[in-house]
Amino acid sequence: LKKIGFKSISIEAIKDAASQAQQVDDDQFMQQYNKAAGSRKTEDRAFLTSENAKRYNDLVHKQNETKKAKKIETLRQELEIHKKIMAENPDRPDIQKAQQTFVDSITKDIQKLGGSVE
Repeated sequence: LKKIGFKSISIEAIKDAASQAQQVDDDQFMQQYNKAAGSRKTEDRAFLTSENAKRYNDLVHKQNETKKAKKIETLRQELEIHKKIMAENPDRPDIQKAQQTFVDSITKDIQKLGGSVE
C-alpha cells in the first residue's frame, strides 16, 4: 500500500471503521425490522423470523445498556461536582445540607440504574 501512495493505517483506525460499519448495518437492520413489524404485506412480514427477532431484541438491549451507562456516567460527574462544593465549604452547614440532599438523590438515581458510586 505504501508503494501506491497510502500512508500507514493504525489498528485502531481499522477497528473504528469496522465498528462504524457494524453500527450502520445494525441501524439499517433495525429500520428494516421496524418497517416489517408495522407492515401488513406478507413479503415484509416474512422478515420477522425468530432469528431476526432475537437479533433485534439483542440490539435494543445493547442500545439500552449504552444509554444507561452514559446516564450513570453523567450522574457520577454531577455527584463529583456536589461533593467538590461540599469540600470547598466545610464551615457552611447550609451548603453542606443542600449539597448532601443532591448527593443522596443522585446516589439513589445511580443505584436505580444499577450503577455504584464507588
